[in-house]
Amino acid sequence: MQFNDVPSWTDWQKASSSFMQRRAAKPWLVAIDKAVKAYPAASDKRRALRDLACAIREWDGDKVERGASTGRGEAMAALFQIVRTKLDQLPPTKAYDEAVCIGYDIPTGQFQAVPGRLGVAYSGVDDEQNDLRARADQIKSVIQTAYKAHTNARLNGRIDAEAEKKWLKIFMAPEFLFRGKSGAYAIERLWDVLPLVREETQKSKYADWLFVVGSCVCFTVKTGAKDTNKEQGIILENFALVQKGGWGASDGVHDRYVEKEYVSHIDYDRPEDGLPGSNWGSASRKVAVGGRDRSALPPPGSRDLKAKLPNWTSKSLREANNGCIFEMDGISFGLEVCLDHLNGRLSAAPDKDRVQIQLIPSAGADIEVSNCCANSIVFNVDGGSNHHVKLYDNRNNAAVARPQAFVVNAPASQAYFPGDAGKLAFYKPLPIP
Repeated sequence: MQFNDVPSWTDWQKASSSFMQRRAAKPWLVAIDKAVKAYPAASDKRRALRDLACAIREWDGDKVERGASTGRGEAMAALFQIVRTKLDQLPPTKAYDEAVCIGYDIPTGQFQAVPGRLGVAYSGVDDEQNDLRARADQIKSVIQTAYKAHTNARLNGRIDAEAEKKWLKIFMAPEFLFRGKSGAYAIERLWDVLPLVREETQKSKYADWLFVVGSCVCFTVKTGAKDTNKEQGIILENFALVQKGGWGASDGVHDRYVEKEYVSHIDYDRPEDGLPGSNWGSASRKVAVGGRDRSALPPPGSRDLKAKLPNWTSKSLREANNGCIFEMDGISFGLEVCLDHLNGRLSAAPDKDRVQIQLIPSAGADIEVSNCCANSIVFNVDGGSNHHVKLYDNRNNAAVARPQAFVVNAPASQAYFPGDAGKLAFYKPLPIP
């Protein structure tokens, strides 16, 4: 199926019909229908197309989360494709000329010596809510420090105040910033993180900042179909958290949750040395979460442990549709969490050529490859044993590591992040391709 233009409501209704399915009972389908109906009269076609793309992503994400089948997959893929095509045909509206990358260098992936175990160290306090709040308070303090340091550099004449008006400041923290003492938070806690951070980032002074506040590690309990009290395992879920500054509430456009697809063998405390559940490449693998070893299941819709993709998933649209590619302020970003980058998640995406800035929050990874558009920017902040902040500039078809402009100390609580004290690494601006 293929559309040559955004279909009329009549054509869309016919193409997306599904036997014995009531549209009114499907909230995300209703949102898509509403956007299709509104498109012909929309004065702002870019906004109308983005609203439509957002609604399709939500529909797809809901299907994946529920593991539900659909007869509308082909129509949805065709609609998403024409929406992306139409967006590409519009004149560029890039709000920024250059990007300033700022990395929070702090060790978030710690290990400890435990016989017969990998020994990943879980730090923090027992109460999940208090643990999460304390981490959010710390990252807000770090953001304040970053803003002050950047402002001082401008006031001291180290940066051009006029040129700075067209700079996007990209602040990024490493993977596992939000993990907790039990090894992972219950999935419900995920939705608490960005609102807590937004208490600071919603301020108008951050309007030209983009925040990647590390990742939040969560789990969802999977129970039997008949016996809902019997745990079959826990689904391992790890989300990078993205938020544009200056926005007071979630709108699905200026905040993003990018889920890590591949679960690494070093992400969790787990049995080793041939003990039951220590074979990471098998379905019998186990991890310690909540004080005991539990069966570890792959994220729904992922390729981890060769998990089966839903039948409606379009390979050509996968990463742009609820995947690791997203657009914000006219800039296309590709975000890979740690092992996703090492496994070439973005490199394998058919639409990778549109990505201008590649972001890699990690805890045990380095920059390996970039197959984005020409002259792209690649930014990596790692919280592993050899934690680091690195920036690559791919101009002239050659990846060049950029030197840091300056470094300042940043808040770091030993109770939550034992190890070296935190630092903020600032880079000079690079042109956004």
